[in-house]
Amino acid sequence: MIPRRPPVLLNSGGLTPDWDPKSRLNNPRNVVEIGARSIRITHYNDRRRWRLVPTSDQWFQEAAHLVGDYWVEIQATINLNRFSANTTYAAYLIFHALRNYNKAVSFDEFDKEVFTKPIMERLSDDDTELFEEREGEQYEPEQGNKWRELKLGQFHCNNPDQNQQVVVVYVKETDDYKEKRGLLIAAIQLRPI
Repeated sequence: MIPRRPPVLLNSGGLTPDWDPKSRLNNPRNVVEIGARSIRITHYNDRRRWRLVPTSDQWFQEAAHLVGDYWVEIQATINLNRFSANTTYAAYLIFHALRNYNKAVSFDEFDKEVFTKPIMERLSDDDTELFEEREGEQYEPEQGNKWRELKLGQFHCNNPDQNQQVVVVYVKETDDYKEKRGLLIAAIQLRPI
C-alpha cells in the first residue's frame, strides 16, 4: 500500500471541478497548490481592480477578487523538485464566478500555458506579500460548493533532481476591451493525472 502524503500547501492553499475536496485528500501522490496570496497577478496592488478578501469557506482562507479590469494576467512559478518523478501533472485554476461576473467574457478567450524552464535566479520558499492586507470585506460562499476548476495545461516531470527547473503556469486575457469582473481566484492546483 502506498502511504498517503498530504498536499504541499503554499501560503493560503486551495482546492479543486465543481471541485471535489476529497480528490486532494485521497490522492497518495504529490498535489501542489499555490494560494491566492502567492499567485502573481497584474495590477494586484490597485484596489480598484483586485482585492485579496478573506473567505468564510472551509477550504480557502482568502481569495483574489477581480473587481474590474480589462487586462487579466495571472502567473505562478514553482520549483520542479516539489513534484514526483516520472509523473504527468495537470494545472488547474480554482475560481468562483460571483453574481456580477461579466458573462460576455469566456475562459475560452484566455491564453493558457503550462511549461517548464531553467531557473534564471534562485527561487525562495519564503512567503511573498503580493497583496496589501485589506479590512472589512469577506466573501460568503453561496449554497453548496461553488468553486470551479479550469484546466490550464499539463507537463511531465521526468526527474525533478536532474537539473534546476521551474514550472510556470500562466493565464492571460489582454486582447479585447471587455471589462472582466466578478471572479474569485482561490488557487492554482497542480496534481497528477
